Amino acid sequence: MLYRLTWDDWLVYLRCDDRRFVERVEGYLDLAAEAVEDDPAITPAADVARNGDGHRVRLPYGETATAAWSDTAFLVLEAVAYGFALATKRLVVHAGGFVEGDGAVVCFGAPKAGKSRLAFAAWRHGLEVLGDDRICLDPAAGRASVYPKCLKIRLDGGSPPADMGDLVKQGNA
Repeated sequence: MLYRLTWDDWLVYLRCDDRRFVERVEGYLDLAAEAVEDDPAITPAADVARNGDGHRVRLPYGETATAAWSDTAFLVLEAVAYGFALATKRLVVHAGGFVEGDGAVVCFGAPKAGKSRLAFAAWRHGLEVLGDDRICLDPAAGRASVYPKCLKIRLDGGSPPADMGDLVKQGNA
């Protein structure tokens, strides 16, 4: 089945034989996937099919087999995010940020620098989070905006950081 994901005026396609997986992608990205008539001429950002106990994931730049849903989800989310990055005319940057008053605070940093923790702390204080890994910048308009990618809190040693442990236990993170 072919699904169309729409963000602003841009489209990315996902081909998948499991609606439950598509629903997970929708939830992670907070975007609705619309089932459309399959067209072999469309190259989707990701093509996912069950393969024994795992999955076959075909991306525009190659194909791989995965065993766990989490591995499949990571590949698909990255492929969809990359598809949107290619579609938008805005600048997509590796940064975290949140809205503060009439402006935005955007923090650039290397992987594991704390962008996700900063975004989580901002959210806990009632601020609107723009993102924790990628943000869109429109220099001409002087605006920062959200990018369709989920917040990713890294778990050190398999357990949540102390400041978010209770929320994770409650299922709220």
